[in-house]
Amino acid sequence: MAKRKSKTYRRKTSKIYLAIVAIFLVLIAGVGVNSAVHFASWYPTFDSLKGQWDRYFGQTADLSSVDAPNLFAGEEDELAVYYLDVGQGDAVLLRQNDATMLIDTGDNGMETQLLQQLEALEVTQLDVLVCTHYHADHIGGAAEVLEALTVDRVLLPSGSATTQTYEDMLDIMDQKGIPTSFPKIGYAGQLGEADYQIVGPVNEDSDNQNDNSLMLRVQFGQASFLFTGDAESTEEADILATDYAVEADVLKVGHHGSDTSTSEAFLQAVHPVCAIISCGAGNDYGHPHQETLDKLSAAGATVYRTDLSGAITVLTDGITLRVFVDGTEQQSFPAGENAASGSRATSQTASQPEETAYIGNVNSRVFHLESCSNLPAEANRVNFTSREAAVEAGYTPCGNCNP
Repeated sequence: MAKRKSKTYRRKTSKIYLAIVAIFLVLIAGVGVNSAVHFASWYPTFDSLKGQWDRYFGQTADLSSVDAPNLFAGEEDELAVYYLDVGQGDAVLLRQNDATMLIDTGDNGMETQLLQQLEALEVTQLDVLVCTHYHADHIGGAAEVLEALTVDRVLLPSGSATTQTYEDMLDIMDQKGIPTSFPKIGYAGQLGEADYQIVGPVNEDSDNQNDNSLMLRVQFGQASFLFTGDAESTEEADILATDYAVEADVLKVGHHGSDTSTSEAFLQAVHPVCAIISCGAGNDYGHPHQETLDKLSAAGATVYRTDLSGAITVLTDGITLRVFVDGTEQQSFPAGENAASGSRATSQTASQPEETAYIGNVNSRVFHLESCSNLPAEANRVNFTSREAAVEAGYTPCGNCNP
């Protein structure tokens, strides 16, 4: 009996143990489910991880997915200027032999297209990256460019921004220890055999970033280029009141062709042979505005637009400039022709005594008769075909010759 009792006891004990284990497993399962719910609430999802990957490693994207434009390469010793196609934004690459400068980096979302075009041009290093101002359509790809390429120096305007785009750019610059300058008007440098100078802004504008745009003039031999960022009429007028030269064979039209830029007086002072507008097809702003196109047409400038032609290339040996679209030459003209055109206009007017010539001083904003003893130096002159045109451009009559 004792032996059977012992077996019965052991069976009962085993059942108790099994019950305890079962209860313990149920408790663990309950805790596990509850924990899993809380764990899932904070643990990163696949989509969030992919977003982080795209953000930090987006520059390694497959660039072959974007069609490469035919960016016609220049000859050795030429200055090549590429107005890249980055939609509703600005990005211009300058290359003179091995020296390279990139002015602006397009908008957010266009980083792959920008990098693809730089890759097509075999650009792996920049001597200078210039950010004209802190709007996203000009610095949208800055962080990716700084991450993907070797950049020796960055030129930034005064002021700051509160956007993530701006912060990302600064973070990469800080991580890589890239030297940074905040150039003032008059700052000058060299890009290979080309010279460049900051000609604006004259004053810092904390209320309007457009009018705080760095404006650069590049000279190579007799050829000249002007890059205006999004400078509007206020910055343009301030610059005209200085002694800094703005005349240029090729004008990068300000603010994507908006009617807030390219004032009549500024356009006459620049006197470009061709003007290039960087904007996106069907953009929400209606850029370029018809008023600006009409001004450029009246000034005799040939207009090229990235929304219609894609990337545009201008090549110069310092004597002649050639414009290419999709690898096909569109236009060729002598460097310095803008100044020559102004001289021809003056001589033609002088040969027709029935028409009076009016000559404005781009610095003082005063206009004179051709016979006035107070005429400005040739470099500071702008010609008007009528008194009304001078007044409309914001010039006042000289007190000496009373035009």
